[in-house]
Amino acid sequence: MIRSRAIPLLVAFLAAGCEGYSVSVTNKEPLEPLPIYEAWWGATEACSGMEGDLHAITWFTALTIRGNDITARGLWTPPHQIILVIGYEDDEITVRHEMLHDLLGGDGDHESPLWERCSLIPD
Repeated sequence: MIRSRAIPLLVAFLAAGCEGYSVSVTNKEPLEPLPIYEAWWGATEACSGMEGDLHAITWFTALTIRGNDITARGLWTPPHQIILVIGYEDDEITVRHEMLHDLLGGDGDHESPLWERCSLIPD
């Protein structure tokens, strides 16, 4: 499995509707958000200067997330859904990265300066 931080970003972009790309999610199951997500959400709101509703997010785990032969650790899809590959539910960078996608309402191209400001920029 490729474990680059750039991979979840690419898949989030692909899921956002880039023509010619497809995303496959296997064994998707509901996830009860971990208590630490409150603190991570607060940190992501603080660094971004944005506010959102953590409780609006529907959380899932999946066995795999793949897009055009690329394996990802996380995926954000509109309006407020985050899917995390099993084993990354407590990975702060992966979770906060997807949280920032939610605050931005997408930004699959990662053009916002908030990625760098929050130290969540793709490698």
